[in-house]
Amino acid sequence: GGQTDYDGFVEWWCHVWSKWGERPKQDERPYAIVVVISMLLDMLVDLVYNQLTFFTLPLLLSTSETYLDFVKDAFAIFFITQLDDMEP
Repeated sequence: GGQTDYDGFVEWWCHVWSKWGERPKQDERPYAIVVVISMLLDMLVDLVYNQLTFFTLPLLLSTSETYLDFVKDAFAIFFITQLDDMEP
């Protein structure tokens, strides 16, 4: 928990780019742009939001009024972060 497999992340994107093949034709360029934007947004979510959640977690949990609220909040955050790792 808390560690990101950056080697697997880089390896996956290298695989995607290797399958890209030739330069896209003129009529396929909008699709290439969509793929690049999707890649950038995926990196943003995986790298930035993951760290943001990790560093703000203690602040959120410290505001719990009861032990039950603490457990509920901790479980909710764990559950939401696991949704990102699920395979379709």
